Amino acid sequence: MKRVGLISDTHGSVHPEVFRLFDGVDLILHAGDVDSATVLSDLEVLAPVLAVKGNMDAEWTLASLPALRVIEVEGHNIALIHNRRHLTAELLRAGVKPTEVDVLVYGHTHLAEWHREGKLLVVNPGSARAGTPKASVGFLEVAPDRVDVKLVQLERSDEAG
Repeated sequence: MKRVGLISDTHGSVHPEVFRLFDGVDLILHAGDVDSATVLSDLEVLAPVLAVKGNMDAEWTLASLPALRVIEVEGHNIALIHNRRHLTAELLRAGVKPTEVDVLVYGHTHLAEWHREGKLLVVNPGSARAGTPKASVGFLEVAPDRVDVKLVQLERSDEAG
């Protein structure tokens, strides 16, 4: 079983609780609006990080991030994108059929939520920016026969990084 940390919309500053919660994860997926390459290097201390470019990722070191990543974890295809409205176009551009995706992780809205759309598991971890009211992250527990989701609301932090 693999434990995957889900984070999005850090906007240059990671909520301090993330480092405790993500300790021991196998992989971190960042769904865009990183806003500073330092965020990724800070998270990489915990686990390998895969990120996609968000609409606020103009810093030259982030401009090369892909709009979409599709990765396989324990036999499940996980699509990572910032704005889910662009999913179909980006999947087609990558040569991936939408029916080949088992899990969609996206950001942009800053609202944590998960639900199923048929067989597709859709997850938005919300925003994990320090100082954000209702900051949150998510986790995927991925086994060959299932994928479980957990969303965690973070304690209020006045730290603005």
